[in-house]
Amino acid sequence: MKSHKILLVDDEETILFGLGNALTKEGYQVDTAPNGETAIEKLRLESYDLTITDLVMDNLGGIDVLKRVKQFDPNSVVILLTAHGNLTSAIRALQLGAFDYIEKPCEKAALLKTVTMALSHLDLKREIEEKNSKLAETNQLLEKEIEERKQSEKLLQQSRFELEMRVQERTVELKEKNTALGVLLKQLEVEKKELSKSILANIESIVTPLITKIKANSPSENLKNIELLEKKIRELSSDFGSKISDPQFKLTPKEIEICDLIRSGLSSKEIAEIQKVSAETIETHRSNIRKKLGLSNQSVNLTSYLKRL
Repeated sequence: MKSHKILLVDDEETILFGLGNALTKEGYQVDTAPNGETAIEKLRLESYDLTITDLVMDNLGGIDVLKRVKQFDPNSVVILLTAHGNLTSAIRALQLGAFDYIEKPCEKAALLKTVTMALSHLDLKREIEEKNSKLAETNQLLEKEIEERKQSEKLLQQSRFELEMRVQERTVELKEKNTALGVLLKQLEVEKKELSKSILANIESIVTPLITKIKANSPSENLKNIELLEKKIRELSSDFGSKISDPQFKLTPKEIEICDLIRSGLSSKEIAEIQKVSAETIETHRSNIRKKLGLSNQSVNLTSYLKRL
């Protein structure tokens, strides 16, 4: 998809010209800004999918541009251009929400590769948010329907009580109504289960094929994250999330997230790369998780244990 809008920010004209031409030739809509002030003004007036900005500029630098981008559009992605000596600032930019950074002088091929990954990540996120929104709307409709049926059930029960109080001689008739009501309740339960199956079927018929298509058109460097996402979506049909979130375990949100990654079969090194922390940090989380799950001093494989939940 080459219809994305990109804002390129740098106080060096040669970089604006060279990288701008390279991105334009790839089919992107490119706008340029010679400094941070101009970039922020453009961001205020326009919406960009991706901002590529130099880290160090006079007055307002790349960090300022990054913060303003996230203020205007939290979903928009940012790539930093930085000299080798500014790696600390670049890492701080990642912590503030930047997608990645590229050291200067950057090769056009490396830049285009990173741009493709960043925009693929953005497209996938938008697709998921759209599907989640539709699923949420469907869920609201289902909840409304169930609530309406509950109200109908209450009205039926009230009518039954009033009829019983008024005329005892109609006991047989009321029993028949009770039987009918029981049938209705069973039918409601069946319909609720069918609605649940329908949602899962939508995941299989709509979301899963979409992810398969994205995998086929994504660079190999992005496949691991896509496959992990695919596993998470498939796990929507399981009750693992509710079990692992049980208050008795007292797991933190971060530990629950890592449990899900461990359950997916990822190693500590792979999880560390995804979480952008050290492998030692993940090992510490593993130890805390085992302790909270009551597995300390037991020769129980944590991955296997989580898969059985």
